[in-house]
Amino acid sequence: TISKVSITLSYEKETKETFDIVALVEIPFDDAISFSHRVLTTQNSTYLQVKGSNKTIGPITLLKNALNPPEGCSVDEERVPSTGLHTVLHPKCDASFVFPIRIMETAEDITTHYQFSLWFSSPSETFANFLPENYNVQYNFTISKPRIDYEISFTSAPTSFIGEMFPFSFSVVRKRSSSSEVTFTVDGNGQWLIIGQSRSVLSLSPGEPKLIHMNLLPIKTGWIALPKVTLQGVSDENIAYQPHSDRVKISPKGEFDCRCVPRV
Repeated sequence: TISKVSITLSYEKETKETFDIVALVEIPFDDAISFSHRVLTTQNSTYLQVKGSNKTIGPITLLKNALNPPEGCSVDEERVPSTGLHTVLHPKCDASFVFPIRIMETAEDITTHYQFSLWFSSPSETFANFLPENYNVQYNFTISKPRIDYEISFTSAPTSFIGEMFPFSFSVVRKRSSSSEVTFTVDGNGQWLIIGQSRSVLSLSPGEPKLIHMNLLPIKTGWIALPKVTLQGVSDENIAYQPHSDRVKISPKGEFDCRCVPRV
């Protein structure tokens, strides 16, 4: 970043006259914070994540932040998670900010321009003392909301036991895709044995759900993520996943000692 800095040199002659020499000098400054972003889209929500990395050699204190969305979009302020005021960010460390975004239906496929602003302070002597005490950096970027071509909804029981059959079903709805056929794949992620069709071709009419039933056999205990369902040739960002619950609790089978103990 190239910034223009005004340097003033004042001196007094023997005649007691004072003079100022003013020069405008271009000085390169390295960006104090580098930014990146990503977008997560579901059928009903869009989340924008902005990450900032401290590139200075000293700690900085994050004071506040703001996202300026374009026309047709807005930040759902009631659902913005708190990032904590006056958080200290050390060198080479990152901070993440998440914003739920409301996007008008008419703006779904339009590329939009955003501006993220971050205010911070720093006691580091690497910052010149003529700069303001609180600094403001801005990050300008563009995003576009991916269109939703398919919706996949899951139905499953909330709990089960290790080694017991577990019923699992999901439905696929064609929303905006022009293709009437799609191939699905179910991946057990090394935590489930799949009993039934783990890969097949579906013929879909627009707006009409196609229901697929199968059984699963859990091979691990704990809170286990449901199998991953993907559609061949379709990116995850173009699929709205609507899980009934994204995890289920798999418990070990209990062993009980039913022997009778005589009273003494």
